[in-house]
This record gives sequence, C-alpha cells and structure tokens, in this order.
Amino acid sequence: MTKAGKNNEKRKMPAAGDKTGKLAGGVDANKKIEERDYSFEACRKLEFHENAFSPFYTHPRKVKTTVKEDAENLHGANFELNVYRHDDAIDFAAKSWEWRNDSNKNQLILPRSTDRKLLPTNCCFTFHDSIRAYYRVIAELEDKYILMACHTNLHGFHRGDLCFVEVTDRTITKQYEFSVIGKLFLGDIVSVTRLSKINKTPLNPPPKALKMTQESKLVWEVAEMRVLVRKFKENVVFAFMKTGLAIVKGFNEAMKVVFNETDSINFNSLYTGDAFVPVKLRCKFIGGCDTREQRIELMKRSSEFVSCPSALGTIHKYQSSKKLTKQFKIGVDAFKIDHKFDPEDVTELCAQMGQSAVLTIFNGRSDSRLFLMQNCDKSDNVIRFSIPNPLKYPTEGLWNCNNRIKIQGFEREFDGTIETVLPNEKDRLLQICARVSEESMREMDFRHGRTYVVHQREPRRAMFLKDGFLKDEHSSKNGSRIIRTLYGGPSLRKEVLDCSQDSTPKYVFPSVPPVSLNEYQNQYVQMITSKKYPMVLGSSPFGCGKSMTIVMAAITALKKSKGSQQILVSQSNYAGVNLIDIARKVKDTDLKILRYVSERNWKELPDQCKTEFDKPVWMETTLKRLAYGEIPHGKDFPMRNVDLVMAYFYNNPRKFHIDLLCDLFRNRYLKNIDEIRDIPIKIRERELFVICMKYNEPNVIVVTADTLQSVARHSKEFVNVTTIQIDEACQLPECTLISLLVQFPNANYGLIGDIKQLPPYCEDDLKGKLKEYGIGNTMERAIQQGMFPEAVLRYVYRCHPKTTDLLSELFYDGKLISGVQEEQRNEFMRKRPDIWPNSEYPLICVDNKDKGYKVGTSCANKTEKLLVKQIVRSLMEKKNGYKLQESDIGVISFYAAQTAILVDSFRGTQVKCGTVDAFQGSEREVIVLCCTNEKISEFMQLSNRLNVAMSRARQATIVIGNLKGLSAAKYWRTILESAEKNGCVVDTSKPPFRVVVEKDNNGKGRQDESNPDPEADSEMGPGAGGDKENQMNKRRRRNRGGRGRKDKRAENPGPSSQEPSETKVNRPETAPAGDKNPKNDQNPQRKRRRGGRKKAGKNAVEKPAELAAPTNEKKRNRGGMLSDWISFPDLNDKMKNLNVTQKK
Repeated sequence: MTKAGKNNEKRKMPAAGDKTGKLAGGVDANKKIEERDYSFEACRKLEFHENAFSPFYTHPRKVKTTVKEDAENLHGANFELNVYRHDDAIDFAAKSWEWRNDSNKNQLILPRSTDRKLLPTNCCFTFHDSIRAYYRVIAELEDKYILMACHTNLHGFHRGDLCFVEVTDRTITKQYEFSVIGKLFLGDIVSVTRLSKINKTPLNPPPKALKMTQESKLVWEVAEMRVLVRKFKENVVFAFMKTGLAIVKGFNEAMKVVFNETDSINFNSLYTGDAFVPVKLRCKFIGGCDTREQRIELMKRSSEFVSCPSALGTIHKYQSSKKLTKQFKIGVDAFKIDHKFDPEDVTELCAQMGQSAVLTIFNGRSDSRLFLMQNCDKSDNVIRFSIPNPLKYPTEGLWNCNNRIKIQGFEREFDGTIETVLPNEKDRLLQICARVSEESMREMDFRHGRTYVVHQREPRRAMFLKDGFLKDEHSSKNGSRIIRTLYGGPSLRKEVLDCSQDSTPKYVFPSVPPVSLNEYQNQYVQMITSKKYPMVLGSSPFGCGKSMTIVMAAITALKKSKGSQQILVSQSNYAGVNLIDIARKVKDTDLKILRYVSERNWKELPDQCKTEFDKPVWMETTLKRLAYGEIPHGKDFPMRNVDLVMAYFYNNPRKFHIDLLCDLFRNRYLKNIDEIRDIPIKIRERELFVICMKYNEPNVIVVTADTLQSVARHSKEFVNVTTIQIDEACQLPECTLISLLVQFPNANYGLIGDIKQLPPYCEDDLKGKLKEYGIGNTMERAIQQGMFPEAVLRYVYRCHPKTTDLLSELFYDGKLISGVQEEQRNEFMRKRPDIWPNSEYPLICVDNKDKGYKVGTSCANKTEKLLVKQIVRSLMEKKNGYKLQESDIGVISFYAAQTAILVDSFRGTQVKCGTVDAFQGSEREVIVLCCTNEKISEFMQLSNRLNVAMSRARQATIVIGNLKGLSAAKYWRTILESAEKNGCVVDTSKPPFRVVVEKDNNGKGRQDESNPDPEADSEMGPGAGGDKENQMNKRRRRNRGGRGRKDKRAENPGPSSQEPSETKVNRPETAPAGDKNPKNDQNPQRKRRRGGRKKAGKNAVEKPAELAAPTNEKKRNRGGMLSDWISFPDLNDKMKNLNVTQKK
C-alpha cells in the first residue's frame, strides 16, 4: 500500500448512522483530534458525515420567502422552528468545535434582577443566515436551568455533549442586562448562539448521545442566547387541586404555579393571575425529508433518545380573589339564598370552573412523546406492543385505557384506541393492547423488521361555556329554567298525574307482536311528551325496560310534532346499539334514524357496535340514493353540490356504479372530471353532511355523551329538536348536561337512570367544589331535593325473580316487582344439572383460596383466570338439547388488571369481559363475577357498584371469590348466606370448578394456547407472536415431544409458556406462611444468583405446571431439531441470534 493509501486508511470515517461504530473517535480518538483541521469548513464536513440524520437530507430544503405572512399564521416560536434546517443544525455543531477552549470562567457573573418583570422577547425575522440552535427548558434548579435540544438532528448519535446544556448567571440574554435565573419558565424555547465549556475536560471524543440524560455531567454552558416569543394569558381564574396544580377556567390542561413564599394555599378559594402557555413540540426532528420511508426512519432514530413530556403552563404571578371565592362558595345556592352578587354570575363561574376541571382531568394531559413500538403483534382487530416506561419520565399514568393514539408506519398513518395497559416492572415497559380498524389490520405488517412508532393523538378540541351563557339566554326557555333550578331556583316539579288512574294514556310499542307498556312506563312517556315539564326524571332500576320506554317516548313525540327531531343520548356505543336494535323492531312508522359517530371513531369500533344507521354508512347510502335519483333533488340542485357528491364517489370508486347515475350527475361527472378530481373532499366533509341532512332529514339521532360536542358543531342542522332523552343519566357529568342545555335551550329533557347504580366516574385528583360543580350527581340531587317531576319504574323484566327479590331487599327497600316468571329465566339451570346444584336458585359461589398479586396499583389472580376459562368452556357445552352461545356469557372483574388479562384470554370470541363500570347498561344470560383478591376491598362493598355487578344476568350469576373474605364483607355476607341456604356453594373438587391442567399428547401439563395469558413474556405480552425467538422455542418444545433428553418439566413442574413473566408484579409481596427466610420468595432471578433451584422440602406440595413458580425458560429452550426452523425465513441469521442470546 502506498503512503497516500496509508494516510487515507488512517483518516477513514465510519458510515453515517452506525451507532455501534466509532462515530467521533475510539481507541485512537486523541490522536485523531490532535491531527484534525478545526477550520469551520473542515468541521462542518466532518459533522455532516458523522451525523446519522444527514443521509435523509440530500436535497436542500426550500424556505418560504413570505416571512411576514407566515409569521401571522404561526406563533413566533413555531415559525422559527418551522424554517430551521438540517444544515443549520450542522453549522451549529461545527461551530461548537471553535468554542472547545472557551471556558465559562472567563465570563462575568451577571447580577440578578430584583423586580418581577418578565424578560423582553421579540420575534426576529432576519435570522436565516445566523448560526443557532434551539433548546427547551426542561428543569429548574436553584442556580441554573437545564435545557434540552429541540431537534435530535443537532447532536445525532455522536455528539451527546449537545443534547443538554446549562443556563447560569453567566449567560447573556439579548436585550437583557441581568441574569435570567428566576426569569425562565419550563417549556420556554431559546435560540442559543454561543456556548462555553463548563470544565477543562477535553472534548475528545464527545460522549455518546444515547447515554446522556439531564442528570449526566454536562459539557456546555450557554454563553449567549435569545428567548423566543412567548404566549401569555392575563387575569386567568384558577383553583388549586390537591396535587398543587391549578385548574384554569377556559383551559383543558392543568398548570403549575410559582408559589408566593408568604402565601398559604386554600383549596376552596379562587385566584387570579398571569399564565405562561408553552409551545407544544410535536416533532423531535427537522422536516424536509423526501419520502415517507425516510420520515419513519427519522422517527425511529429520534425515539431512541431521552425525551420528556411537554411542559405544563405556568402561573407566575397571582393573588387570591375574595370576590370570586365568595361566589364560588355560594355555588348551587346562587338563586336560593340572599347575597350581594348576581346569581347568574355565580352560576356561570361555577359551571365554567367545573367544566374546565372535568376536561382537564379526562382529556387534558396527553403525552406528546414519540415511542418506537416494540414486540409488535396483531390479531382479532387489535394490536399488541410495548413502549418504554422510564423511571424519570414514566409513561405509566399518561398512557391509559381509551387514549387515542396514532401509529406512524411504512404504509401510512393509522389511528387506534387503547384497550388495555399492563405495566412490566422488570423490563420497565408498558404492555399495550389497542383497537384499530379492519383496514389498518390488513395494511399493518409487523414482519420483515418494519419500523412503527406511536404517539398520542391531540385531545379533542374542547368547546367551553362562554361568559354570559346564562345571562344572554331568555329566562323563559327550558334550558335557562333548568339551570336556574339546579342552582337553587324555584322547583319545576308540578303536580303529576297518578299512574294508577284510568285517565293515564295507555301506550303500545308498535313491534311484532305489539308490547303494552306498564303503568309506570306510561307515566314517563306521558310526562316527557306533554311539553308541560322542561325536565322529567325517570328512576329506572336495572332491567325495567327503560330502553323501550325511551324509544316509545321518541315515537310519541314525533307523532305530536311532525318534522321534529329527537335526540337519544347513551353513555356507550353498546348502549347506543341497544337503542337502535329496539327501534328496528318498530313497524309502520316514520322513524329515520341517524347514529352520529365520526368516521375515524367508527372504523375503530368492533363489528358488534356497528349498524347501517351509523353516520359514515348513512352518508354513503344517502349520497348514493341522491346520485341515483332515488331521492328527488329538484331542478335547482346546485352544481357545486353535484361536484362535491361526485368528488366523494371519485375518492371511493367502489361505492358507486356510473351506469346507475341519474342524468344530472352522470353528465356533470363526465364533463367536469378534471375539476371534480381536484376537490379536497376530506376538508369539505361537513358540506357533504349538510347535504345529507337536507335531503334525508333524520328525525331520531342517537349519540354518545362523548360525541355531544361534535353534534354542537352542526347545531344549524339540529334546529327542530323537541326532546332530548339521556339514558343512564346518573353517569352524566353535570357540566356536560349544562352544555347540552345551552346548545338546545328549547327542548324538553328526560333524565332516565338509577341513582342506586354507579354515579359519574371521577379521578381521585378532583375533589371538593370543583368535583361538585363539574362531575356532580345531578339526578340524585334533583330527586332528593324534588326539583323536577319524577316517574318511578318498578317492574323488573331482566333478572330471575329471586335475583330481583334479593337485590330489592338489599338496595331498594323491597320496592321492586318482578315482571317475569321463574320458568322464563331458569332454562339454563334446569338443563345443566352437571354444573348447577339447585335449579331453583340463580346464584352459586365458587371458593378460590389463591391470593391475588399486584399489577401496578391494581390486582390480578392466576387461579381465577384458569377457573373462568374452564367455567366458560363448560358453559358452552351442549347438554340436554341446550347450549349457551359465546354472546350469552359475560365476565365481570372489579380490578382493571384482571380485566385486561381476561379480555386478552377471550380475544377473538364474543364473550364480553369488562369492569363493573363497562357493564352498566349491559346484560347477558349468564355472568361470571370475579372478586380476584382474597380480601374484599372497600370499593367492592359500595352498594351501587355491587348492585350493578349482581344485576347483569338474565338467568344466573357465578361468583368466584374467597369465601372467608366474602363472609366478612358488607352485602357480600348476605349474598353468601343466601347461596349457602339454597345449597349453591359448589364443590371445588369437581370440574369445572377445580383447576385442571390440560394434558398434551405426551402427558405434559399445558394451558390452552388459543387463549393465552396476556402477562406471559413468550406470547401474551405486547410482543405476542412478534417475538419470533419465543415462537421458535415454543415450536421446538412441541415438536420435540418425548425425544432426546428428559424434559425437566416432568421432574420440576414449572409454568407453561403461557404463564406470567418473571416480573415483580407477579411475585408475592411477602414470603409464604411459615417461611422464616424473607429471601425465600418465588423470584427465580434471585435463585439463579444463589446457584440454581432450591430443593423442595419434605412437606412440599407439587403444584400444577400452570401455578408453579417461574423457572429458567432459556435452559429449557436449548437444543431442538433443524426441522423446527425450516418454516422461518433468514435461517442463518435466526440461528446466529439465538446462539448469541443463549450465550448471554
């Protein structure tokens, strides 16, 4: 090799993006840096080459020249970040090498300002050629701030020194002569133009970026910077939560407060102050890449670095408001007691603060971070994956059930909704199961190493109650009258016709065959449709036929008011489908049903929650009938509407046939195809909806409470609403009801529900007046104080008569009447004597002595899961000509963790699993009720919760719990005694109530693999099916059978491959009884460290394989035959990876 060749070999650089290589040095790093050319151009060339993000920015990014126009449309900080380029980041990184010898000791310490004035900020638009980098304030210490780079392009993987920097008293801020300590807020964004070294440690090589955190020893201090334009809100009204955060009127996100040192905090007072609102950063890397594949790879690389959630707003200056505090304390007595304030002002203040509190708690805290999806798998319209749960900024508590997520993939973006979340404390992961649309399931491909990243979707845009919402409304309107009554005004409870009188109208539900309503149902229908009462309360215990009563009231209202609209509000999609199913039975009426649900949410619904009346399907049907000429549209039909309709079909070509179009639409389509093709149909969907409403004219609109705000955006299309009935109204937050009253002030309202069942859900963080005004318990308060007329339904048509009698005595003072005979509700018990010991009593108790284990803050139970699966399997057997279907069975658990496990166990079936809250409003033929923990917790002894749990079954209920714990618990004691009296405490030594380990062909214990345990690392974690190594190990075990060496499981029964992983949450918190050594727990990791398994004692009882302590899975997985591998691609790579794993 020539001399020149040797020199070139010496200076050879690693490939871009090679994180494992020596990106900025290595063994000979000191020598390299000494020889380096530190000129700007040389450093820039080196930085561009070593930066792992550079290959994605091969083309220069174009910057718009209309700077002022863009600045008007964007917040100043967003505008600056939007025009920042990858080349700018490279320039700053290259420039930092010139500052390598600049010590911060050479800079003067600036004096701190004694006033409380804010920093001057301005937006400069002449910065395109300046060298700068953008940082965000993420931590405030006593004498400095810690800043994190806004863009990962700045540091790549090789310049960890640029990930975090400090701001101290030496930092010079543009247009400010003092120190900035005490003047910045968390979330502030600054433009750094010069750095200085904190110490004299040579920068050769810089630390790796993946190892850097804000607690690391930092290299740089900011020497010069400029604070970007900030957003402030003056004179905001707020109240403190118990956590110290503030609920701010008109905001749906909590804020932090800079406390005054001399002030004490009163949680029942209101304050006013000035708030700083930080800019939300949604992207960690610089835009400008060419293709989607490049963008996904950028997301993947950016997600590997340490990140922190978006900062909350900060209230930096505040004072207590005595006037507002007095109004706040008056609250619901605003129109009742004498005071010096305007009662309308008091009502508006309390309602607005309550609404902000509810929106903050339920919608306002989203996690803006981007995470790489690990261990991905898909099946049965759900996907499973894991995301990190770091100790510093945990995802647990921010990623919850029903959070809406967006998945960025190679194919496109996918929307989803989280169903279950389980923490894995051992690996610091959250195991997530999310529901996506069928279309997304088909397109997603987790094979071939494709990258997917996930983040939460922005919360829905909130519509807040405006100032003057009560003052501006005429006091004679129903909405205004109801609000005034709720806040202490005169009662609207007029004299009500006695339902026992012959003069009460008799209503017949027009189904086939017709169904006559009872006298209590007739009373409700007569009151809600008479228009005499602005609001009617319908007290409806479980199974009293309230759904049929609601639909009958809507039919009657339509007959009395032609061309009117009726709105039916449900608390869940399942309940909405139930109302539609009942309305379907109506014959020979003019019902035109619309179920209002957005297309995005509709795609994520399970099939059993979809109907032909759903908005996306309804719009398609309406537009098709309009284009085919089946709906008369007249000669004056606007051509712009024709173009819009045809643009809809052009983007959905499978939804129409051009040959069936009427002349107007066909001719226009063929003539103007080019113009129609360019119409942006997605942003004009609202216009399409208006067209459908005009020509189809639905008169019954079914909507969930969560979707009410979307309906409000189309308020012009709902101008003829005469009645609004709210199903399960006891679960409706009061602020939602008030918003509805403001939107539809002329309608008559019906609240129908049961105050003996669950109230509105509320987080523990919300207490006191904020909870009272936001969540409230409107129906209970209205009944107790006699605010509105009430109709009480008493006949129970759902449950077995003895179940009705038991619950009536426990919770309803014996006032309920069974509307069915025992023969109508005992077919299952009569036909299944192999399961049911007494066919005349609809309740059995199964003793489960196994202790539950903690999963995060919740609880789970392995034996209970196995019992449930065995019982359900037995229930579905055909005996004596009778067979229960999957959809006839429901499984209820009081604990969220156990619910998540059961949901995954029955994934792909129609067996519904859920918490008590999820089951309110639902029913099944047979219910399996899981107590999970040996001790009956206090929340399980609440009368309303137990009432809901025990009243879901039409025929029979199976309670699985610890009999000793049940006998010591309120209400449960009575239920157990009743079961014992009727001989319904079953023998747990006989199937299906005895835990039985299934046997495979070789006589080995295993669990049914079709319904695996979601906690198992090998299958049912978020990596179920996606971890190919675990799949191969499982196949090898199955295929190996009895061949080769002896299977260790025959001697030492361990868990099957489906059992919970070896995480902290699966181990008992205390040592077993009689074990004096606290270290002798079921932790296999500790046993390995002590040198293998402990030998069983003389009295040790051998557990079934599924209940034994976890064993070393890797030792069992070695060996196998080549035939086990042939069904997998990339044979050599897989074998290499497995060998590496085994060596580790």
